[in-house]
Amino acid sequence: MQRAIKIFPIICFVLWAICVSPAAALYEGGYVCREETGAVNETWAFIKHFTWEHYYWAYPFEFTTHDDLYVDWMDVAFFSGHGSHGRITTLRNCCDSVNFWDGSVSLGDDYLEFLTIDACSVAPSHPDVGNAWDDGWWDVFHRLHQLLTFRRTGWYDS
Repeated sequence: MQRAIKIFPIICFVLWAICVSPAAALYEGGYVCREETGAVNETWAFIKHFTWEHYYWAYPFEFTTHDDLYVDWMDVAFFSGHGSHGRITTLRNCCDSVNFWDGSVSLGDDYLEFLTIDACSVAPSHPDVGNAWDDGWWDVFHRLHQLLTFRRTGWYDS
């Protein structure tokens, strides 16, 4: 009985350490639309509260062909820039776009669980595009738990 009493605190500590350790292993990434001062400010305002393992100028390959090394390698990712229905631009408000609806983006295959896109009109709703409002997103979400973005116009202070 005395031996069990002495071992009990050790067992409790080990169980506590096992439960707490995954929370400390979260990776956060910030991806910034190039040549956009406001996007830099918004992304830095998010990522500075974390350890910022990834803080990059955004390029399409970070969301598509090499997402496993960038966006999908993070647990939480934040993008700030410009957007439209189902797409974001990674250079100014015109160029190097990422189309979430064309099948080239597959998020949550690796580690990504939460994605915030600080860009206008990325996720339209039924009143905007009718019954097809969710069609383009089925291939994007695998183990991605949540996408937070704007249905309409977003704004950041540049």
